[in-house]
Amino acid sequence: TGEFGPGRDITREEMATMMYRYASYRGYTLEASSDMAEFPDQGKVNPKLRTEMGWAVKAGLITGNDNGSAPRTLNPQNPTSRAVCATIIRRFYENVAK
Repeated sequence: TGEFGPGRDITREEMATMMYRYASYRGYTLEASSDMAEFPDQGKVNPKLRTEMGWAVKAGLITGNDNGSAPRTLNPQNPTSRAVCATIIRRFYENVAK
């Protein structure tokens, strides 16, 4: 529907999109996106959000999950915990907003 839905969980790719849009709004340089080829589930990223998710990967905001085994995965449509959201925001301030 194109809506995030304030009453539902946020996904990792939606979190990446919010950070991308915030970075754009603040005038930060939006580096080229990663093609995310190192992640076997990169094909699960919503095609409309590939630029934003690729940017978040390139900027080091999202590094993937290994769940104790390689290779790392993006899990783009999985719900994001508060801890993961906090980590993404911290990485934004460390890597983008410097």
